[in-house]
Amino acid sequence: MALSVTDLVFGKVHLLTLVFGASLVGVAEDYGIHYFASRQGAPARKPHALLRGLLPALWLALGTSAIAYIALGMAAFPGLRQMALFSVVGLAAAMLTVICWFPWLDRGRVPQSRAALRIGSTLSWWPRWRLALPWSLALCALALLWIAKGHLLNHMDDVRQLQNSSPSLIKQQLQVSQMLGLPSPAQFYLVKGESAEQVLEREEALKDRLDALIATKEITGYSAVSDWVPSPQMQQRNAALVRHAKKAVLDGVNAQLGESFASDGTSDGSGSLTVQAWFAQPISAAARPLWLGEHDGAFRSMVMLRGVRGQAALPALGAAAEGLGGVTWVDKPAEISGLLKRYRVSMTELLALGHLLVLAALCLRFGRSAWRAWLPTVLASLAVVVILSLMSEPWQLFNVLALMLLLGVGIDYGIYLQEHENDPQAWLAVVIGAGSTWLSFGLLGLSQTPALRAFGVTLMLGLPIVLLLAPLFRSAQADSPPDAPPAQPQNIDSIEGMSSHSNRKV
Repeated sequence: MALSVTDLVFGKVHLLTLVFGASLVGVAEDYGIHYFASRQGAPARKPHALLRGLLPALWLALGTSAIAYIALGMAAFPGLRQMALFSVVGLAAAMLTVICWFPWLDRGRVPQSRAALRIGSTLSWWPRWRLALPWSLALCALALLWIAKGHLLNHMDDVRQLQNSSPSLIKQQLQVSQMLGLPSPAQFYLVKGESAEQVLEREEALKDRLDALIATKEITGYSAVSDWVPSPQMQQRNAALVRHAKKAVLDGVNAQLGESFASDGTSDGSGSLTVQAWFAQPISAAARPLWLGEHDGAFRSMVMLRGVRGQAALPALGAAAEGLGGVTWVDKPAEISGLLKRYRVSMTELLALGHLLVLAALCLRFGRSAWRAWLPTVLASLAVVVILSLMSEPWQLFNVLALMLLLGVGIDYGIYLQEHENDPQAWLAVVIGAGSTWLSFGLLGLSQTPALRAFGVTLMLGLPIVLLLAPLFRSAQADSPPDAPPAQPQNIDSIEGMSSHSNRKV
């Protein structure tokens, strides 16, 4: 549904949308898990009655997750808007699947297992944090102070992180490119002018600066149309040099031989060669891709570089275009990396906005107790940021994407435990949901690809922290007598069954 609607609205689907959309499985599966866990605890209850008891928590979980992802749509980037639409539609479709299909497909044949009973019973092991609010706010303040002091300066927005080629292989590729003089397809100069002659003149001015970089071995060479077709001014200077050289040669010959030889003027370089005349010749095939021609009343060409020394040479190459009219330095990896940086900053701001909107939605349901469902995810997110900074892990866009997913997942855990705070089946659903999400996405932290590793490590750390914190934030209750067994939640159908059984026994 998400893929179909996104393609219908935008006409195409970005790769990053699919990458982020795949992570929604960790959120969407929680709705079904919650239903089946509750079915195990109430096998005799009617499916529609069971669903009605779960709907408040499920709708609130969907609403808060949707709010978090809708915050992405407030950005000016079309890619983030696609992510927002994809996420909201996908989660809504998963929720509607549970509502529309599960009660009809449910035949009450979900058996209880010992493992499920044991997992549900562990809810009684967790204490209730009586001073959760003041201590949580203090911890949040310390974490924000840690971040504000600049401990997260190791940002990495380089687009090269999307590939996992070995450093030795990349080094060999650079060496081969320098030895063979292959042009760099990622960095080049774009030269623009009002006429073809002006473009050639500006190419020659740029080449004068590039010659200095060749002398310092920043590059091994370059390719330009002006290498074959000099500008009219250069052709005139060359023609003057040819005439001067021929005259000097003839004067010397005449002086030695006592003759009066004179130039016939047939090859003195006085003719003017144009770009159009050059491209009409078959020998110009190698230079044709460099000439972009006329567009919107302006002529353009490219100057390609050969044997770039690496990223260390890029600042000098960019400085070579400064002050030259119509010359633009194009560094495609740097442009894409800059775009990733803007995405990272925008998504960080939208992540904070999403948290605030989620808190507002929780207040409508839980009132003053809304912080109990919200703070576990906040603490987990800040803890992940601090831990990654202590591990000297670079901070990038995919860390923020993982925190956005952690918001959608962690809030659901808090909601389920607030709606059914003493229900072992709700705790069972939370544990299974967290475990499946951790196994499917947290293990990406073992990947050798930096982007996937950043996404996986963030969830690998954040999910267990949310799981450990959520039960601590349940509201404090009066302590039971020392000898009294822990209270077990009962649903309506089980209470009615016990009453009828007691009556028959009497």
